[in-house]
Amino acid sequence: MTIKPFITAFMLAASFAGSAAAATTQQLIADARAHIGKKEYAAAAASFRQAMDQGAGHPSVIYDAACALALEGKREEALAMAERAAAAGMRGRLMVENDSDLLPLHGDARWAAVLEKISANDAAYRALRSDPDRARIVTSDIDRFWSVYDRAAQAADPGALYDTDYLEPGSPGLHSFINMRIRSGASLHAVTQKHARYYKAIRANTLRVKEMEGEIRASLHKFKALYDDATFGDIYFVIGALSSGGTASSDGLIMGAEMFSRDDSVPIDELSPWLRNGTKTAALIPNITIHELMHTQQQVPENTLLAGALKEGTADFLASLISNGNFNEVTYAYGYKHEAALKQAFAEDVKRNERKRWFGAGSMEGDRPADLGYFMGFRIAQAYYNRSADKKAAVKTLLTYRDPEQILRESAYLQ
Repeated sequence: MTIKPFITAFMLAASFAGSAAAATTQQLIADARAHIGKKEYAAAAASFRQAMDQGAGHPSVIYDAACALALEGKREEALAMAERAAAAGMRGRLMVENDSDLLPLHGDARWAAVLEKISANDAAYRALRSDPDRARIVTSDIDRFWSVYDRAAQAADPGALYDTDYLEPGSPGLHSFINMRIRSGASLHAVTQKHARYYKAIRANTLRVKEMEGEIRASLHKFKALYDDATFGDIYFVIGALSSGGTASSDGLIMGAEMFSRDDSVPIDELSPWLRNGTKTAALIPNITIHELMHTQQQVPENTLLAGALKEGTADFLASLISNGNFNEVTYAYGYKHEAALKQAFAEDVKRNERKRWFGAGSMEGDRPADLGYFMGFRIAQAYYNRSADKKAAVKTLLTYRDPEQILRESAYLQ
């Protein structure tokens, strides 16, 4: 089951009245998702229920419980849980409607009502989020992380301490990041120990995020001028597990500040080649934030090489219009230098729908950097925009197209 990136304003609470060894809420949720991966759906549903009994109220937790129940074959219980998730504020009708986990619920009048409620949640959110000045830029999770980090070395169970003092009282954005990128306090602690010198050195740079609100908000206003239908969710800066620099959710953005905290004083010997390429300086935080903002606006497919490249490249291109810098500078420098050969290789892989040379750590080959799919998508989006007489219409099309092949044809980039 794919973890669904839903967040809503709430505080996840947990009761620990039992023994000190009792599972934390986050441990229960992590266990449930591990059971899902093993197709142990009954065990997953039981763990989700126990987490909810301890206070878990995040829509994504409730939604994933509905998926587990549906996969277990408990249709009525799954429907009730889906209703509960919608009532808790879940959004993203397009994704929910196409989620294969919940196919057994389709056709039921109660399921139709769930979708209608999710649509209403989506509409209410859009109505409240058209003003860039209403977007909050939240950095409280960074301070909370360092408070726990300082105490973890003396804790009897550091993972549980991260659960109870960092993750569970965290912001809605942090809770969404748990589901998608952190998993649990134990997982986070393990990463901080594996990369101990790196985490020890980055604190001051992560705290610089607070200085960047003015630059970020100026870019939000520039984007509103480009795209009348823009919406602006809250922007959450968190400390994660070196797994993602930024993630778009249905509420807004979650940015992993630990990925953008490099300078010459930060040791990188503990980092994998992918992390050495993927970690950047704090100065690039506004640019990557605007890139992720584009993902919250996009209503586009991503199921093929071309679609994935165009989705990421469009986010890069639109970010380049309204923010400074390029967090993929090494990739782009290589791309421009080798563009003719890359165009030919990309065209061939598009025909085969072969992604492996264009995205992820596996796309690094010798001096060829990772993620050249971003560059190819950028150049296609840029060519499409440059050929369009109506620039605002072009922006809207790039954010809402349904046929990436049509964008490629009209860009004339590979011709």
